[in-house]
Amino acid sequence: MLDNIDLSQTFNIAIMGRGNTGKSSLMNALLKLSRREALEVTKVGIQTHLTKDFVIQKFFNDDVYLIDTPPIHNEYFEIHKIVNIINDIDLIILVIDGYPVYGHKYIFQKLSIYKSNIFVVLNGMDKWDNCFFDWINYTVSQWANYLNVDKIYLTCTRGYNPTENSPKMDIRGVDLLRQDINNFINEKIRQKQTNVLEQLSVKVEINNKKKEILKLKYPKKTIYPLEFQWALKSCTNTAHKSYEITLKYSNTIKYIIQNLISSLDKKISISNQYKNKELEKSFDKVISAIKQILNKDIDELKLSLAKKKQNLEDYSIVLFGRTRAGKSTIREALTNGDGNTIGKGGQRTTRDVHEYRWNDLRLIDTPGIEAYGGEKDTDKAINKVDEADMVLFLTSDDSVQPGEFEEMARLTKINKPFIVLLNVKAKLETEAQLNRFLTKPEKTFNEERLSGHHHHIQKYVSEHLHIDQVQIIDIQARAGFLSNLPEYKQYKSELWKLSQLDQVYSVIEQDIYNNGNERRASTFFDGTKKFIEKIKNQLSNIQKDIDSQLNLLQIKEKEVKKLFADFMKDTDRKIDSKIKIIFSQFKQEIPAFIEYSVSNRDAKEQWKAKENRLKNKLEESIKIIFQATIKELKEKLSEFEQEYSYDTENIKFNINFDNFDKGIFGNVLKGLGVILGAIGAGVIIFNPAAWVISAGFAVGNMIFNFFSDKVKDDEKRKFNQQKENTKNEILIKVNNQEKELISKLKKEVKSRLQEIEKDILSPLELSRKELSFINQQICIAEQEIKTQLNNLKNDYELIQQSFNN
Repeated sequence: MLDNIDLSQTFNIAIMGRGNTGKSSLMNALLKLSRREALEVTKVGIQTHLTKDFVIQKFFNDDVYLIDTPPIHNEYFEIHKIVNIINDIDLIILVIDGYPVYGHKYIFQKLSIYKSNIFVVLNGMDKWDNCFFDWINYTVSQWANYLNVDKIYLTCTRGYNPTENSPKMDIRGVDLLRQDINNFINEKIRQKQTNVLEQLSVKVEINNKKKEILKLKYPKKTIYPLEFQWALKSCTNTAHKSYEITLKYSNTIKYIIQNLISSLDKKISISNQYKNKELEKSFDKVISAIKQILNKDIDELKLSLAKKKQNLEDYSIVLFGRTRAGKSTIREALTNGDGNTIGKGGQRTTRDVHEYRWNDLRLIDTPGIEAYGGEKDTDKAINKVDEADMVLFLTSDDSVQPGEFEEMARLTKINKPFIVLLNVKAKLETEAQLNRFLTKPEKTFNEERLSGHHHHIQKYVSEHLHIDQVQIIDIQARAGFLSNLPEYKQYKSELWKLSQLDQVYSVIEQDIYNNGNERRASTFFDGTKKFIEKIKNQLSNIQKDIDSQLNLLQIKEKEVKKLFADFMKDTDRKIDSKIKIIFSQFKQEIPAFIEYSVSNRDAKEQWKAKENRLKNKLEESIKIIFQATIKELKEKLSEFEQEYSYDTENIKFNINFDNFDKGIFGNVLKGLGVILGAIGAGVIIFNPAAWVISAGFAVGNMIFNFFSDKVKDDEKRKFNQQKENTKNEILIKVNNQEKELISKLKKEVKSRLQEIEKDILSPLELSRKELSFINQQICIAEQEIKTQLNNLKNDYELIQQSFNN
């Protein structure tokens, strides 16, 4: 229905939204149609998709159109019919209903990319008539917050649906909406008239030299071909000089890293000296991972300079941007192509890097962002950006998205100047579309609409690249491509001019003339600096990772020492307690034995039997003590091993070790399980029988069998005195034996526990020494690289001074 209408000459209002929201009914209500008239204009019903094409009606006067559009569902927005006429739409009325859902927000966000003038209308306000008081106002506030808008119109369009039983018409809120639309149209007309007057005024002031003109650092001047060729030749000389200087630094950094790797390789491993195979394997892995990372970085630095060496004669510009933005169309336009690569953004053909000549420049076309097949394709594009002296970042007015600028943020790390090209898309297939574009280009390059896109671009650039201002050039890539085709020969010059690609070249030409030498030097110096800083940061991150390991090892060493110190105290206390209890029982029997059994003929045998019982009891008790000690120690060490393994497994690395085992440092205690098993097999070898009473507690023979009924009283007194003395002597000997045995047991247990502690501390201490050595070597290399970076900076400043001179 729009084929025969030139929307570029009128003020156009589009009613848009999801299906079944009342768009067609709202259009009928705004036009003040009766029920019968409405049925002739639009098909209204409860079934969605009834409006399958545009319905257009004059509104207010002959210069204003009201357009009913097909519903927008969850399809890809950019293929909806509305996109074909969106450039000619001056006001959008977005119809929503019910409660906030994402489908409406999706449409609002998409439309906001194209247009800033959107009236949001919540239709069907009669649904809230029977709800609680003020519930509808709550719903409106919810919608306003959800869509982040200041105003939402409330309307009712009941009565236009032929399926409704009630013929009563209810169009509340429609008159207010119609009035605000009329006010909006009048305001836009006034603004347009004011702008025309202001432009005329500005022209007069400029002509009369009454307006102050902002002066650029380098005022634009006409650059003659010979001047431009001289500028390019100067850039080539700068490239050769910069390459020679940066190559020297590349070789120096390579030498520093080779020395570092050599020192790590040649060092006789501390772990090898102590025959600790687990440590040897662990540190072989650590050093291998470090070598892998650093060698990869050195290779990247060498490759970067090698690529730049191949194009020392060329001033290189890279084209970077998302898929379907028009990069292939630009390539076809600039190379007089036949268009066979246009529209293949998702195919492999445009996922490769292409290079071609643009007048005297080397232009590099990279894969579109969405065409990247992972990090490899992304790196491919970024590497090409590293080779270039300038970046053209292409986006399009049909979808300016933050995601593409997140990728652009990676350019800030490469430190490249760039220009944003905004490809303003327009349908140029039919003769009517082509004539409209040629006669009314201002409709395509609509200043108000494009200013919204420029605002979004500046906002994204500020957020992701932290740059306040970036130069944005509006282009029409397809016009440039069509200008080269034979069938468009009669429009060739007009199409090429409107493509504005010459303006892009002119901006680049001016920049090369004014800043070309600095750009070329920056490509080498900043590129080399970036790779060297990456190596330095890698070393710094490795140091941080090793420091975290060293801290962990120190903590674990303290924990081990405390574990054994506490365990020894606890074991000493148990030995004291158990042995003293047994001896206490034995000592309680001595007085009775001396009193009643010493004079018996078999007293010696009785005493010997008592000694043997004590020995057996001590042996059994010591055996139980040792077994309990072994069991408890194994449990404590097993718990410690688990904690250590957990700590090492959950280390957060600052650096990405490819194929790196995060538990690698946990291997220093890999032998702990062997130690634990050995403890049970007899690392603590106790022989209780050899430690108990070796000489016995001798009772004087003079009192055995000495007693008889016939002894005299004084002899009895002697005898009793002798018994008392013997009892005291035995008790002294027993006490001494008790102390000696406890001391001997404690000393032996301490000695064996210290051996185990040493076996466990040994790998921890060795690991700490090994890691400290690695860190020491890395620190030396890092300081040397830091010195080289300072020297590189000084050389760059010298070459910059030569440009100024």
